Amino acid sequence: MIKDLSKNGTYINGKAISNKARSLIKLNDVINFSINGSSYIVKDLSPPCDMLIPIDNSVATEAIKLKTYNLLLNDNELEIAIIYNALAESWYVEHINQEHENTVFLQDHAQITVNNVIYQLQLSRIVSDTQTLFNTKCSLNDLSFIFYLSLDEEITHLQLQSPVGSIDMATRVHHYLTLSLARYKVEDMHNDVKEELQSWVNTTKLCKDLTHLNIQIHRVRKQFTDILYDYIGATELIERRKG
Repeated sequence: MIKDLSKNGTYINGKAISNKARSLIKLNDVINFSINGSSYIVKDLSPPCDMLIPIDNSVATEAIKLKTYNLLLNDNELEIAIIYNALAESWYVEHINQEHENTVFLQDHAQITVNNVIYQLQLSRIVSDTQTLFNTKCSLNDLSFIFYLSLDEEITHLQLQSPVGSIDMATRVHHYLTLSLARYKVEDMHNDVKEELQSWVNTTKLCKDLTHLNIQIHRVRKQFTDILYDYIGATELIERRKG
């Protein structure tokens, strides 16, 4: 649906629509903003979303539609993560192969290089009366983590128990990282470590048992964010900090 709020008029398939009136649009409709304005063809009726748009169409033509957690490749290797922080209501970017987390928050029209292509962040602007109304978000504290291990601990399956039922997180290599951090947290609790200091572990210690640690951290975050999209703090399930 489109609403004309302009002074120059809005045209659908060459026909002017009434000012401040709402009009339905269909696939392949041609829209002009002013009688002599550029023409735009409707190619997708999906709801607006934030996306990365290539600056140079001769290099790349497809925009990247952003989900809550995005792992982007460079020469088939994970390069950066672009993550939406629901509490801050803002996007931020992390470079996966950096030893320490270096979070950079992104503003509208910020430029990001992915696989040698420069993209511009385009934030969707949805007016208040078309926004989806969400239920109150749940908390990660409402979840119980249940791990199933093979005897040699080579295979790790994770199941979450929530107030409304169980959530199968399947068997994944990165679940062993989550299990390791859970073990450290339980150990810290038994040793009466302050809650804000519990389960913080030096990466050198983790790397003794885990390979490709940075990639595993982001894979854990992405899976939790994709599945637990209505839980506060899913993107910050595993945190990193200097020192």
